[in-house]
Amino acid sequence: TDESTTYEIPFGRKDIMVHMKITIPKDATIGQVYVIGASFKEVPKGDEGGNVQFSSSISNGIVVVVGKKLEEQGVIWGFHTVINPLALGFRLFRISIWFSKINEEFKESFLSYLKNQENVAWGGFTNSVWDLIIDYYAKSPLEVENFINNFSKKFQNISKYEISELMLVIEKQYPYLSKKQILYKIQHYNKKVDVKDHKILISINKNARKPLVEISKETNLSIPTIRERIKRMEKEGIISGYRIFCNPRRLERESYKLIFSLQNYKPEEIESLINFGILNENVIYIAKYFGNYNLDFEVECKNKEELQNLIIDIRNRVQIREIQIVSILADIELTHYPFKNLQKGDKIG
Repeated sequence: TDESTTYEIPFGRKDIMVHMKITIPKDATIGQVYVIGASFKEVPKGDEGGNVQFSSSISNGIVVVVGKKLEEQGVIWGFHTVINPLALGFRLFRISIWFSKINEEFKESFLSYLKNQENVAWGGFTNSVWDLIIDYYAKSPLEVENFINNFSKKFQNISKYEISELMLVIEKQYPYLSKKQILYKIQHYNKKVDVKDHKILISINKNARKPLVEISKETNLSIPTIRERIKRMEKEGIISGYRIFCNPRRLERESYKLIFSLQNYKPEEIESLINFGILNENVIYIAKYFGNYNLDFEVECKNKEELQNLIIDIRNRVQIREIQIVSILADIELTHYPFKNLQKGDKIG
């Protein structure tokens, strides 16, 4: 709507009636419902009139109910904190690998291996010219080479690989579900975190809804300390935001990666294409490369025709040397903070 809207909703069962008043701001995004008050009426057995009443303040009731329901239905699979390791001196590398032989058992074994590796943000098998794509955080290309050498010794069937560096990552909060633009930028800053910050980031990495009491138990830190440190990390760009992750197929969409190599391009053309991706409702992820490819768009489309129209629109804007249309066949869950080992007195950044 054009204005904030308030609804009064009676609901309940035969023994309890709840009269709930909610308000939805005009700029609300999907999943945001603000409960501003509720009154409860207990109905004694045999007395529909009932005369026992009390009121209660509810802050997030509907959001919790909706969130759990969508989780149960498989629509939402995660509530993540978007953490920015590039602000801590890390660099994000993409490793593309072609294997000499591959089967389903090998895929399962390799993904299981990746889940237990420090610094791996994401990895997935694809249907493209590369069998596997890995996003890996490191301080230098030498660390990436050491990582590749270690799993090469274990699996011994790598035919070739290619390394690119991601200079900028922009995640978007499902723009086709909401007109409000929500961006999470992962880019380079010069910040540091200590062991206490590190414990907090590990705790909230894959659960942005975790209560402060639970974080306090996990980290052995006081609630005021946790609250102050989270606010500071948000201000410094270490925490970029908080977002949900949905299963596109449960929203009747298919997910693809569009990986571009531009021809004879100017820097402003790259920026123009990034801005196009930011504004396009089908694009939910943008990565800017340094390497053989220039950009990566993750898109979610209703059908192949919508995907084709998007590609045509992009080709009419810049000269494209090559576009890879990539489907992810099997992958491990994305993590924004794939680090575990930090000792007292150590700092990241």
